Amino acid sequence: NSCCMQEQPLPQTFIRRRSPTISISERLKDLFQSNLLLCNERQQHFAAKLASVSSSACSVDFTTGTLSFGEGEFVIKNIQILGSFSNVTSTWTWSWSNIFDFEYPEEVLEDALNAKEFGERHEIPEYVDDGPILMDRSMALALAMTAVDVVGAEAFYPADINDGAGIAFISLRDERLFLPPANEWSSFMIGFPQLLAQAIDSYADFIPDEMKLIEDYCMARGDEEWKYEHLDHLPIEIAQLMEIDPDITIHGVCMITDTENNRICTLIFDSDNCIRNIQINVKQQKEKPNETRQFDFPVR
Repeated sequence: NSCCMQEQPLPQTFIRRRSPTISISERLKDLFQSNLLLCNERQQHFAAKLASVSSSACSVDFTTGTLSFGEGEFVIKNIQILGSFSNVTSTWTWSWSNIFDFEYPEEVLEDALNAKEFGERHEIPEYVDDGPILMDRSMALALAMTAVDVVGAEAFYPADINDGAGIAFISLRDERLFLPPANEWSSFMIGFPQLLAQAIDSYADFIPDEMKLIEDYCMARGDEEWKYEHLDHLPIEIAQLMEIDPDITIHGVCMITDTENNRICTLIFDSDNCIRNIQINVKQQKEKPNETRQFDFPVR
């Protein structure tokens, strides 16, 4: 089957959802930025695995350490509880703090305790605060995303608790959740513009440098399969291919190539290191020419 780019709608505006009264430490912001795209890819991969489950029913058993979907069709064992978020008070509480006298089995607290130890070593205040920590839902998701990577889990599941009054963030390990090799880039690059736009739209305040966001992702996801190259100018041949004036003012150009030195993705950044344009080159069957699609990102 040929692999071609599907049209994906991009957001018309960038929404800053985090309340200005809630702050985030610079260390957590850096950690989140370096893991955002990889975590999003993992979560999408996890969601795809659940697509064939007959119902959205989900049950959690911390005593046995299992998370079950549907009618027991997809069961994940050895789950861990990272923490919980209250929709009522807009606060996060780590599972290890036990401030509500709810005793989790010790076996499901290992990830949360490892995250705390990591926070102590790297001086990340949000990782060591007994709580409750004031934050909104977006920041709670960001905290869970970074913790999953820190403790070496594959993904997390936000389970509704207390009749929807809160969310329990559960870290997961299962070989079915392993990401496909990075050299199978075409399957991921098809949805890359939408994933990137969604991440920037939802977490704008957590991403100080979009150029660094892309570089960190390439290094984490496939530094052997993908090559990341940064240029401080727009090559004429690239400008012509993307139908862009080669004399426009830019801050940098990022090019991602595969092991055969085929350019698979080009991104243009403005003076604030914000993405302004993406071009994806998508592989086709041999008898068909390669297809190139271009996406313009709206100005914030």
